[in-house]
Amino acid sequence: MCSFAAWRISSNDEGGPSDERSVLDRLSLAYSSILPYRGRDAIPWYWEHAHKDIKRGLHRSGDQAFDDSFPVGRAERQIFQDVIEQTLGKDEKRFRVIRAIRIENSVVWGRYQKRAGKIMRRRGDCTYIGRGPPSTVRTFEEVPGLSEFTQDLDEDLCECYLWHGCTPQGALSIAHGGFAVDHQSKAGKRFGYGGYFAEDPCLADKYAGAGEGIYSDCFAMLLCRVVLGRQYHVREYKAEDTTDKAKDRYDSTLAEPKGSFTREFIAFGSDQIYPEYALVYERRAADEVEYDEVRRNLGAAGSDDTDDEDEHSGRPPYWFNSGTQGFFHDLCTAVTFEPVIQALMEDTWAKAFTLNRKGSRSGLALEADDPLGDLPEGLQVLKVLRIEDSQLWSEFSAGRGQIRDAHEEPDEDIAIHPSVKTVSKLLAFAQERLDSGINEVYLWHGSSPAKVKEVAYSGFTQAFFVKGRGDFGPGAYFTEDAAHADEFSEDDKDGYYKGYYAMMLCRVVLGKPQYVDAPDFQAHTCVGQGREFDSTVGKVSASSGYRFRQFMVATRAQVYPEYAIIYERLHRDHRER
Repeated sequence: MCSFAAWRISSNDEGGPSDERSVLDRLSLAYSSILPYRGRDAIPWYWEHAHKDIKRGLHRSGDQAFDDSFPVGRAERQIFQDVIEQTLGKDEKRFRVIRAIRIENSVVWGRYQKRAGKIMRRRGDCTYIGRGPPSTVRTFEEVPGLSEFTQDLDEDLCECYLWHGCTPQGALSIAHGGFAVDHQSKAGKRFGYGGYFAEDPCLADKYAGAGEGIYSDCFAMLLCRVVLGRQYHVREYKAEDTTDKAKDRYDSTLAEPKGSFTREFIAFGSDQIYPEYALVYERRAADEVEYDEVRRNLGAAGSDDTDDEDEHSGRPPYWFNSGTQGFFHDLCTAVTFEPVIQALMEDTWAKAFTLNRKGSRSGLALEADDPLGDLPEGLQVLKVLRIEDSQLWSEFSAGRGQIRDAHEEPDEDIAIHPSVKTVSKLLAFAQERLDSGINEVYLWHGSSPAKVKEVAYSGFTQAFFVKGRGDFGPGAYFTEDAAHADEFSEDDKDGYYKGYYAMMLCRVVLGKPQYVDAPDFQAHTCVGQGREFDSTVGKVSASSGYRFRQFMVATRAQVYPEYAIIYERLHRDHRER
């Protein structure tokens, strides 16, 4: 560990305040009396805002203020995974990091700097007590590559990285406003009020809570910089008055109860903490995998009702709620189905694009030779959720029944030729779920993490139907090519899924399709209830002579959005998008 003096210092210092100082000038001057002990303009070199002047960012309205979060790339996520593995205690739990963001907040960072400077002035050099430094200190020195996106800390202040468990939504709240630890806080009180931290992710996980919606079955941990300063040592199992007794002479508590392998670190002040990384993860212990839809399908192979819907409820038997009576709405993590989805994405990927594929810099349609490499090489699945909604399923079942009744003639051939890729490339057990007699298929639909939540709760409302000049008129559009669906996908602009994309894998009943060999804006006039066709299968031109097929239906009752997939794009030069 090196001292704080080794931190990168900005050279942007434009002189002192004028006679008529603004509020920002006075605030900067007040902070500057403390910040020199920590390098007042020091911002971690790997931050996106490393070039900013922290003095001008101490107030949210300052011209150098920032409050942003940035997604962590795949390679860095794997390094975080390694850190977690190496700092795990004796608990058998295992975790899988699926998202990570770096938090850059000038106001919270400035307060953290100021507090560290005060501790340095009041305490001088500090040392770790008890069993010594947190295990994270050693791990951060040993894990290769970690120094590329973390910073050497000031060992003279006992500054270290520690874990804090919470919910995904709670982590975002802390990220934007910092910690709030005082007598009225909801933080733990076992060893007095304060911010509670752990060196062992398993201990932090005990305080983590599950998220909701697309964060279903996900938990969160913050990886925080914490200035422990001078520590008060507690060996009792419980001592709720510790902070009140120690806060005047100490900056934190080290709780090492006798006979316990775990330790807790309690910071007395909110500004001693900087939440630098928020990690979203899944618990992966074998005994915590509640439901295995792949095993349930395969395990029942050979039985008469393996993939048929439940004869009483009419719901898929592999659903977690298949036997539930009455109304239900759930987003279930489909852990064991992730490899199936990943394989399907790879098998339906084509190195081709239409005018809908936009360049990352220009925002315009890609040039024919894609000179900047904006066409992804493929997609990497991060999370798969199965949408189980009794009302949406009832509507879908009714619509499917109407189409089945309309095509009862035994001699009528409505099979789709050639076969749909998202069906033919699926494993057999998943194909058997579908009613091929009415062309029930799985198809992709480009979306975004934010829109996934809306579809999950409301289904394909009219808001998701193309009203204007779709290639084949108004309707809901789907495709069999993951590359084509990705052209219509969007990322979230903030939060955990900033920079990450989403698409749906939907059940779609095509019934009797009409085939169109080129865009036809009037094709929809032949599609719908009481008309000759139930859907349109049309072709659109793409690069390199490739042609994508689009599938359009007219009613929401023909669609059940069964799977929501959060993913990232893979580029040949490993750029982060």
